[in-house]
Amino acid sequence: MTPVLEISHACKTYPGSPPVIALAAVALRIHSGERAVVLGPSGSGKSTLLHVAGTLERPSSGSVKISGEEVSTLSDAELSAVRAHRIGFVFQAFHLIDHMDAVQNVALGLAYQGVPARDRRAAAVEALDRVGLGHRLRHRPPQLSGGERQRVAIARAVVGRPGLVFADEPTGNLDSAAGAEIIALLAELAADGTAVVVVTHDQAVAAAMDRHIVMRDGHVVSDDGGPS
Repeated sequence: MTPVLEISHACKTYPGSPPVIALAAVALRIHSGERAVVLGPSGSGKSTLLHVAGTLERPSSGSVKISGEEVSTLSDAELSAVRAHRIGFVFQAFHLIDHMDAVQNVALGLAYQGVPARDRRAAAVEALDRVGLGHRLRHRPPQLSGGERQRVAIARAVVGRPGLVFADEPTGNLDSAAGAEIIALLAELAADGTAVVVVTHDQAVAAAMDRHIVMRDGHVVSDDGGPS
């Protein structure tokens, strides 16, 4: 089976004196339905790995493939299309638009895919139902709790049914109860076949994941799933 994400010998170096090596020949394969967590101290390369894997940054060298397609050499426009159709992102800070209601926030990403307005709304409502917010469709972010806002963000990430979702500290702004709800929701997404890759310091999140990838100084030093 073709991995949904395959990284080979990926390096990322930032200029400086001396240059900063954020990723050092990292290799990683993620398959559909897998729940993986990336762990490590600050400065270990976790966020850089997420950005390179999610096509938000290009590797300095090496290969990144999404569903078998090499993406590290694509144009900016082509990368935008990959992100729009194949990848979902969930961030600690939610990144919702306060003057838009939940449906509008979720539907916004589909506008960049050229989906007609009626279909965007229907898909957004379905995604919000999926994350348990069918009763909060008209509420704007300031009217929602932190856990509900993160659910909206997750609905936005999955509304286009991507094969791969990246979550960067998705429980970082939540209390333990709301965090547990988000952990359960990520598990449900994986059960439906979406590959979920989480970067976190939250041990409760880590414990709920199937695979644990530990980074230090730009290297993967432990991976209990391992390249396969």
